[in-house]
Amino acid sequence: MLRNISLGTAVSEKVVLPNDTNHYSTIFGGTLLAWMDSTAFIAARKYAGNDVVTVSVDNVVFRSPLNVGDIVKISSHITFIGNTSIEVCVDVTSEKRKIIENAYFTFVNVDKDGKSIPVVQPSFKTKEEKEIYDMRKKQKECKKQAERLCLISS
Repeated sequence: MLRNISLGTAVSEKVVLPNDTNHYSTIFGGTLLAWMDSTAFIAARKYAGNDVVTVSVDNVVFRSPLNVGDIVKISSHITFIGNTSIEVCVDVTSEKRKIIENAYFTFVNVDKDGKSIPVVQPSFKTKEEKEIYDMRKKQKECKKQAERLCLISS
């Protein structure tokens, strides 16, 4: 059985409040990461149909600060499905600018006891969804190969 990958999307909006900021009146990075994780979790859970847990976060680059009063939009969509894992791409924008582009959150699909379980494999509505999926699959394979080469040379 296949499940359409486009089921795994989520968008949230937040306003940056004084309690969310540091002594420079810009958002704490950890606060923004928590908001991103929560939005990505919703996308992953909608696809999986049951609980998921965060196992990694990759490629988070803060391009611009967020200030008190800024409205933040956090958009997420699934880019890859492994055997038990779900990768979600997250973008963050404010009304004025891009804050974070293409941060990747990886979740593991778990049962009620917290044990990893298989994820339903994806189908695709659009050519773009399939192209992104294939690209992320190749990137993951290259990363694994590079990690193996680093271990061999150590």
